[in-house]
Amino acid sequence: MSSPDLQLESRTCAKPWCRVTLPAGYKFLTCRKCLDQSRESKQRVKANGGPSNTSQKRKRDIQDDTSGSQDAPTIQIRQNNNGSDSEDDEINEEEFSTYSTANELFRALRALSKQNKPLSFRGAFSWDDSSIAAKDKVQRMALQVWKVAGNRYTVKNHKVLKSGHYTRFWCSQDEERKRKPKKTSAPSAKKRDTPGMKRFPCKSLLIISYSARHGGAPMLHLHLEHHMPHVPYYDVRMPEGAADIIRQHADWLTPVQIAGKIRLEYPHVMPQQVSTAWAEISQIFWKRNDNQLTSLLILLTELGDEVDVFDVGTLPDGIEMVCWGMKKINEALKGKVVEIALDATYNTNSRHLELYTIMFEYDNAGFPASYCLLTTATAVEPGKRTCALRLWMDAVKTKYNVHPGYVHLDKDMAEIGASKAVWEAKISLCWWHLRRAVRTRLSSAKLGTTPYDAQRAHAEFAFIDSSFAPDSRPDQKDFEGGKPSLYMADDNQRISNIPNISTFTVPKLTVRLPPLPPKLPPALNASDLYDSEIEEILNSEDEDDESGNDPVGSKHHFCSPEFRQPIIDLMEQHYCAHPLIPGYAHPSLGGIKEWAVKKIYSFCVKNDLREVWAYIWENWYRAGRWELWARSVDNGIAILKTTMMVEAHWRRIKHDFLHHFHSPRIDLLAWILITKLAPPYYHHLSQMMTDSGRYRNLASWRKGFKAEWKKLEKRPITYPLSDKYRPDPSRWHLVQAVEPVPVTFFLEVKRNRSTPFWSHKALLFKDAKRTEVSMAVASMDLDSGDILTNHCYTVTGEEDEEIVDIGMGAQGQQIFDETIDDKCTLLLDFINAVQYQKQFKDHRFLHAFLQEGAGMLQMAKRCLDRERQYNSTRSQNPRTWDAGTSSVMFFKARPINSNQ
Repeated sequence: MSSPDLQLESRTCAKPWCRVTLPAGYKFLTCRKCLDQSRESKQRVKANGGPSNTSQKRKRDIQDDTSGSQDAPTIQIRQNNNGSDSEDDEINEEEFSTYSTANELFRALRALSKQNKPLSFRGAFSWDDSSIAAKDKVQRMALQVWKVAGNRYTVKNHKVLKSGHYTRFWCSQDEERKRKPKKTSAPSAKKRDTPGMKRFPCKSLLIISYSARHGGAPMLHLHLEHHMPHVPYYDVRMPEGAADIIRQHADWLTPVQIAGKIRLEYPHVMPQQVSTAWAEISQIFWKRNDNQLTSLLILLTELGDEVDVFDVGTLPDGIEMVCWGMKKINEALKGKVVEIALDATYNTNSRHLELYTIMFEYDNAGFPASYCLLTTATAVEPGKRTCALRLWMDAVKTKYNVHPGYVHLDKDMAEIGASKAVWEAKISLCWWHLRRAVRTRLSSAKLGTTPYDAQRAHAEFAFIDSSFAPDSRPDQKDFEGGKPSLYMADDNQRISNIPNISTFTVPKLTVRLPPLPPKLPPALNASDLYDSEIEEILNSEDEDDESGNDPVGSKHHFCSPEFRQPIIDLMEQHYCAHPLIPGYAHPSLGGIKEWAVKKIYSFCVKNDLREVWAYIWENWYRAGRWELWARSVDNGIAILKTTMMVEAHWRRIKHDFLHHFHSPRIDLLAWILITKLAPPYYHHLSQMMTDSGRYRNLASWRKGFKAEWKKLEKRPITYPLSDKYRPDPSRWHLVQAVEPVPVTFFLEVKRNRSTPFWSHKALLFKDAKRTEVSMAVASMDLDSGDILTNHCYTVTGEEDEEIVDIGMGAQGQQIFDETIDDKCTLLLDFINAVQYQKQFKDHRFLHAFLQEGAGMLQMAKRCLDRERQYNSTRSQNPRTWDAGTSSVMFFKARPINSNQ
């Protein structure tokens, strides 16, 4: 029994566009107005056989109405005697062709589709299978129609019938049915101009109905209207079979490897789709929390068997850092690490944390020992990055007892400062980064150079003239790697007290004019000149050719192009010079630096490169900077010359994984580093340290070493030997001074950092050669005399750059003939190959041929022009030192008469 206080709930009209509140006790579901409109509409339909007034239609019926178009398909809907629509009589069965099976219906549909004409098809067949729901049968039929007709159809609406299911579709490429794009409400969303697929005015309609009428067998009716043939729908979705492959291999294969497997079966699947699906499916392996930093710490804890998470204590404000060590690599190489390399890479994650790594060198191979994710973007304390890196390096040193002898870095001052504070090791700058920095600066158009202290340079080396200083105003920021305050305590004071900073002087403007054309000298007989006068003329012409005058209208550079490569070549000689290496430098640490400084200083003075000298001295040769890159400051010679093993490591990360993702999460990045990138290193290290009784394949550096060794075994030795190249075979192991080595030598030989540089039991000396070379070495007193007075190491302006003097004895003539024959064979074979290219008419090859072979082609033209001029009876013989033919002055012209 209801309570008298209980109020009846108010009702509204059932029509969704009306919603008028119905009065209490009203027995109909719709309001009186809607009832009247519905009754009038049904009467008009009964009287006219169809709708006559569209003004009273519902809004969605007006949008779907296509009766106004002459080509639009029409649907005849049967009605009951009372004028209402019958749910079981939506299809007029008299208009449909009946087929015995589904295959017969699809064959008929395929035949019509291949005619490439407007398509109108009605078909039906009996499908009595109670194990499949009516809606599933309709969806399967729609998929089959897509495969047969080539067009994909999008669902418009569904209707559940009393004895089945009814679905209406339209073509997904129908331009009249294109949905308006929805604007995203995400504040960080970017506006993209994605065109989508092409649309066509195909006026499409697909109706599929499955029902049993009048107690008969269930029938499936298909009504298809498609009035404009167009390109088939191209499906870009990930197939389910491809997704299954990703699920099976997501935990141990990279996206690149999985993409290769998938495209064998599904060629239309793009690698980017595989990477996106791999990132989503693999989340169960690496995502532990929505917060990236929290998720990363939980993940590292779960991977405790693989890594050691470092506790670096309380970090200063504004610094975020997570660092860990690779447990298996550190345990295997404990006590065997002499050289390490450290480097950073950027733009690897969505948090914009810098990724650092420390790699151990073992047998010329690199192995990642530790990683660090660091950001100091919000920290304000000076030296914040150096402090954070020092905490990380100290954790690695303490945890794994790492005490390297060499630390290889680029020119990052924070990394250098932290390394010097943690380890007592030789800091060795990467030669590749050094060379690139010097080349970039020399090619720059900025004239302002590093602040130069001429008095301090003169105090360190007396031969440096204090007046040889740049005229331009110095640039306070022109320091490689930042201000050098880490290594010289008074740098800031020194820089502020430089005389040419405090007082402004008007810079000197040097304008170089092109040389005037030389006047023709009077005809002279060569026999009237003394040899000394001829030599003077030739030397003066050489100086004119090497003056480096810029052509008219040329742009002024910090360093002229003709001087850049010689400067880099000099710096490479100074980088590699060492007391253990016989050559041009004095066999002492201090002597090598004095020799190197004088060489580069003399070059700058000779060519009036004042700004270049200031840059070179302050950034690379002064005290505090020379020790960072010169090998001669240490008693040994490091095996590594660059940090390329770290760069190769970064390349593997970015090429195999990260380039598929846009700013991946840091937990995904760490999971890739630990579970994807590390296993190949584990396997390689295990092979190197485990004796399986079989020899493995040669490492890449051993292949090059073997090829060079084999080449030097066959090279003839010319005598007399140069005084600058008489190494001791007991220290250097000259190839032809030892007995032939077995095949296992190249698999087992060990590279040392001091003499002897190569050690192996198969290195046995030949007594005769050893005695001869030992006597030659004994005759040289390398420790006597001063560095600049010793004959072997005197620095001169025109120092001989050859290592071995080449004599033209019997062996020399044989080498000349063999070389000429070899090069001629190569050129003749290449000429035939070039002529074969004519049939292909490929202009790209012609462009490359003309560009790369310009030097050889130019020399060939000069030689032939010289030969024609020489053989001509009407022209003057070519001059010996003519500017155009001096490079081919030793070319002998072929005579016209074969008897000559």
